[in-house]
Amino acid sequence: MATLDAWIWPLAAGQQVSVKDRSRSNSFGDGSQQSVLEGINPFIMEVPCSWTGNAKTGNQILSFLKAHITNPFQMVPPHGELGLYTVKSGTIKYVALGRTTMNITFTAEQAVGIYTGVKG
Repeated sequence: MATLDAWIWPLAAGQQVSVKDRSRSNSFGDGSQQSVLEGINPFIMEVPCSWTGNAKTGNQILSFLKAHITNPFQMVPPHGELGLYTVKSGTIKYVALGRTTMNITFTAEQAVGIYTGVKG
């Protein structure tokens, strides 16, 4: 199982972790409303991540991130527990800060489902 801990920690301080919920509501003609959470995993965490360092290592991180848009990896979010995450599509960004330094940002999204034999 692949992990980003060696590269990404520490995450940029002050990043806001989001918890998305899957719920639905229905309003009835008498004014009442019913709301329910969907599924056995109704909450999904999104964790913004940032890394700054040597461009050679940065290119390895970019390759890892591209390979894990659909393939889950292990990560421990701030104040959280070890879990499976994927890279949220469209969130990988990088900036060249000089000839040998770069900054990479992306959003990790909690992966829920049945995963067997996950390759890193």
